[in-house]
Amino acid sequence: MKTAYYWLDPSVTATVPTDADTPFLKTLWHHFCYRASTLNTQIGTSYQIGIGNATYLPLQNGEEYTVCIRPDGIGICGQDRATLMRGFSAFLIQIEMTADGRLRAACQDIRGRFSISRRMIHLCVFPETSLPTLARLVRLCGVLSYTHVVLEFWGTLRYDCLRELAWPEAFDKEDIRPILQEARVLGMEPIPMVNHLGHASSSRIDCGKHVVLDQNPRLQSLFTPDGWCWNIFDEQPKKLLRRMREELYELFGNGAYFHIGCDEAHLYSSSYYPANGLPDYLKAVTDEVVSEGRRPILWGDMIVAYNTNSDSEEKRITAAKQTEKTITLLNSLHPQSVIADWHYEIKSAPIPSTVLFQKHGFDVLGCPWDAPANINAHHQTALECHTYGILQTTWHTLHSGTSAILYGARRYGFPKAPWSNATGHRNLEIATLLRRVSFEPLSYRDCGFCNRQTAELFNW
Repeated sequence: MKTAYYWLDPSVTATVPTDADTPFLKTLWHHFCYRASTLNTQIGTSYQIGIGNATYLPLQNGEEYTVCIRPDGIGICGQDRATLMRGFSAFLIQIEMTADGRLRAACQDIRGRFSISRRMIHLCVFPETSLPTLARLVRLCGVLSYTHVVLEFWGTLRYDCLRELAWPEAFDKEDIRPILQEARVLGMEPIPMVNHLGHASSSRIDCGKHVVLDQNPRLQSLFTPDGWCWNIFDEQPKKLLRRMREELYELFGNGAYFHIGCDEAHLYSSSYYPANGLPDYLKAVTDEVVSEGRRPILWGDMIVAYNTNSDSEEKRITAAKQTEKTITLLNSLHPQSVIADWHYEIKSAPIPSTVLFQKHGFDVLGCPWDAPANINAHHQTALECHTYGILQTTWHTLHSGTSAILYGARRYGFPKAPWSNATGHRNLEIATLLRRVSFEPLSYRDCGFCNRQTAELFNW
């Protein structure tokens, strides 16, 4: 059967709701149309986008959006502005350019049915991460219908409360605000993050850097002797962390969550410190974040591992060496805490720690990394156990992690491009999408997935 198409003109007029009528919407259109078409808008009265003689498919059975492409028009419906933008993105990836330079989209119905309602993504902002790279990664996640984006600044955001919390080349808050605004336009809630226990160096442990102590060693009292964790027995680090949260609340705007990290509690897993210090600290921090109007998200498996008495793949550096310590730590958390359960080696469902955390009454986010089988296990666990959602991690490996971002999005319900099944590698497809969300002129360093193609090629 011959495929029918909607053919796009060099100039297209769409009816859009007032709160979706933004320059960003028009820029997104322009770039997904290979910069060969511009979008003009007129105001409609509901959460619909219409082009030509639009047909609108009603939302059914929890669908976030519907897209109806016919030869004479395009109709997109959403529950609200956020889901409408996800429907708009689902349409945009259907646009193709023919050999003679014309633009078309195959006629079809697309229904935004997602198996996971909270689809979160965690992005690290390293000193090697340029501003254009960060901007297009956030746009990419929005286009792929993630609902929340956690941004973790590794010494890359300047704070007013302490200069040494950022490297000299760090971003100002005004550099980051437009990126956060774009995330919201695309339907994502940006979530701020500051590590409140381990990773206090704001650097990877295998690199030996420390954003504060390498600039001012006289600030050692803020940290454990090895510099890796915050000194939870002193009031000054606690006051500093409160001020950091306050600054991020102002920068990020209204939101439901704050990610407090809390993994890799190295010295606190030994007899070096009193055993009761960590439960008291976790209670105080999670209580404070809730009192500030946010739900704390924290990495669960390192500090509250369900069992580390065996030599299994679940053996971690943890403050809970025995089951009774696990229970003590879990009981110390505010009940509104959300546990982000990262396990990267598990390839089958259900994931035991997720089951344990749920048994103790906590909302749990499964946190896969870059292996399809691991993503599948977390996804299947979420479906079987009806968990709170998914938090896809990427860390320092965005050369493969970006591919996992696409794989996860597809697994949870994002539709395919017309040629998705024909391409030989996910990296080819994700590179194509990255080009579509690259609004700024890019240098060689900023194109693709990595800074360079030879030595140290995968540092972003």
